[in-house]
Amino acid sequence: PEWISKIENLNAALNDFKNGKNKDFSKVTQVKSDLENSIKDVIINQKITDKVENLNQAVSETKLTGDFSKVEQALAELKNLSLDQKNESFNVGKNSDLQFVRDSVRGTLVGNGLSKTEATKLSKNFSDIRKELSEKLFGKSDSNGLKNNEEPIYAQVNKKKTGQATSHEEPIYTQVAKKVNARIDRLNKIASTINAKVDQLNKTASASKGVGGFSGAGRSASPEPIYATIDFDEANQAGFPLRRYAAVNDLSKVGLSREQELTRRIGDLNQAVSEAKTGH
Repeated sequence: PEWISKIENLNAALNDFKNGKNKDFSKVTQVKSDLENSIKDVIINQKITDKVENLNQAVSETKLTGDFSKVEQALAELKNLSLDQKNESFNVGKNSDLQFVRDSVRGTLVGNGLSKTEATKLSKNFSDIRKELSEKLFGKSDSNGLKNNEEPIYAQVNKKKTGQATSHEEPIYTQVAKKVNARIDRLNKIASTINAKVDQLNKTASASKGVGGFSGAGRSASPEPIYATIDFDEANQAGFPLRRYAAVNDLSKVGLSREQELTRRIGDLNQAVSEAKTGH
């Protein structure tokens, strides 16, 4: 390691000064400063390594929980460490430790499934990392949906591991619309079944009673329910005409008063609907 050679240089400089070979103590001071800087580099590098490991662990946990708090904390610690060291005098004239941190962050992101291009873009600006990590790991964007039908990065990574081809995922509103439409189709089929059952009961009643069952005699090609064919004339209540079906306009002729006949038909209709529901 470099710092060991610096110790040897310092020991030699001290011996030279002690033996009178070098009477300029500034050289001893310079060697001592070099040693201190080297030791600082070792300490800082270890700190950065630890912080990057924390970030790596936080990203892994975020994939499982969706909680970015630990990622934000790890990034903040890395950023603060970098800014602190950037202002140190021993760092002047060397590559900024900020770049070292960025390289470490990029390596962490690549290790978690991002391409080198994506990771490089992320590591350039710490303030954007949290937002872009959210989009890449979970497909989240400001619009609260998958961005341009982009498949989440973790899905791509998992498929790469299993040799599957990646595919676009439908937006959530499309998936919901399909489910709603399927439910509506199902309800329509149920309604059609009930209607068919009622029609069948109407035909049976018509054939057995001879007075039109639920629909009346002489039903047109576009049948209407019995309540739609009744035109109650308040001015002539005694007549209570059924305009479309003159053959049964006098309900008393079939042995029932109009009130009794209407009550019976309503009861039959209710029973038919109940039987249709039960039968379905």
